Amino acid sequence: MRHLKGILTLSLLITINNYISAQDIETPWVIGVGINSVHNPTSGDNDATTGLNPLKGRYSTWNMEASALRVTVARYLDGGFIFEMVGSRNTIGENFPITGAEFDYLSLDGMVKLNLSKAKNPVNTINPYVGIGGGYTWLDKIGAGTLNGTFGINYWFGRNFGLNLQATIKQAFKDYGLKHFQHSGGVVYRFTGDKRIKDKDGDGVPDRKDECPDQAGLAKYNGCPDNDGDGLEDRKDDCPNQAGLAIFNGCPDSDGDGIQDKDDACPEVPGILANKGCPIPDSDQDGVLDSEDRCPTVAGSIDNFGCPLDEQISKQDEEKINYFARTLLFQYGKTTLRSSDKAALDEVVAIMNTYPFSKFSIEGHTDNSSGPAFNLRLSLNRAKAVKDYLVSQGIDPDRLSAQGFGEGRPIASNSTKEGRRMNRRVEIVLRN
Repeated sequence: MRHLKGILTLSLLITINNYISAQDIETPWVIGVGINSVHNPTSGDNDATTGLNPLKGRYSTWNMEASALRVTVARYLDGGFIFEMVGSRNTIGENFPITGAEFDYLSLDGMVKLNLSKAKNPVNTINPYVGIGGGYTWLDKIGAGTLNGTFGINYWFGRNFGLNLQATIKQAFKDYGLKHFQHSGGVVYRFTGDKRIKDKDGDGVPDRKDECPDQAGLAKYNGCPDNDGDGLEDRKDDCPNQAGLAIFNGCPDSDGDGIQDKDDACPEVPGILANKGCPIPDSDQDGVLDSEDRCPTVAGSIDNFGCPLDEQISKQDEEKINYFARTLLFQYGKTTLRSSDKAALDEVVAIMNTYPFSKFSIEGHTDNSSGPAFNLRLSLNRAKAVKDYLVSQGIDPDRLSAQGFGEGRPIASNSTKEGRRMNRRVEIVLRN
């Protein structure tokens, strides 16, 4: 039995030494020391004579002495899991066949525990846990493997020190093994390692797990930064120093018009893509945008495409237009404008520019020298010839209409040469 004690003690010391020596500076460890009590629920009446269970009633119900030592070494794993090695020593009293006799109790156990606490603060917190594992227990010269289940609590009253209370049930694999409870309490010490963790950028993410070890960052980005706080880490952000939108790879759209600022000529004012992100102006403030306003510099009516509804042309200028129009006399069967006709039309252009919102009808006429169908087509072509010239001189084509009336509206008799000459004409009529 002394050799067994020596082997167990040496094994425990080697195990503790290996765990402490292998302590990773990036992973906290916990060691503990305390006392334990062995509770033997099979004690009670002496039933040894029945032959059903020779161990029942043989050992004391509760067993604990001053030297009932318990030593633990635990390592925190990911996900709240903990692996713990436990070495225990106690003394078990005997009820029979030798009343008052005592036997050494030794155990070596390994266990995986799950921390049930969600507390973030490492100080003044209670960490309950459950665990399952196995081990080997010696009672005098009897040794047997056990399946263990446990529940316990750690209370941390400092960053490193805490108290531990634990209850473990041990089920022996052999019939001669002792099924029992082991209760324990003690002091635990936590190796936080916070000051020694390799964390060059000081962001709380160990270099081993830090994908940006030279830049302070956030744990949710594996240690990489998001300097502008837009939810897109800098290494994936095209504008890392300006909060932006994911659809623009982290670049901003300050005015929310769907055009990112770097492509927006007016980044502070909502606009449209066709105008490089700028709003279409309304220069005359008449409620019709310049792009739709036929009179962008003069306030007008929405119903009239931004132009004034009424523009009073003077009687004198109207008579001038009529005068110059009467000078437009075409040769027989022709639509060609003469130089004198163009000179007269230039005078008409000057008057029309004075009244930019007035509209005019250009009406062509013929004599009766040819058939009605030919004359109707010829009169329309003469009206178009005049309109085309006016447009070529800058008059808005939307202000002009061209019509042909053929020989139907003579102003002189077609029975004379002079009368026919006067009927081959174009008139310009105000339509406002």
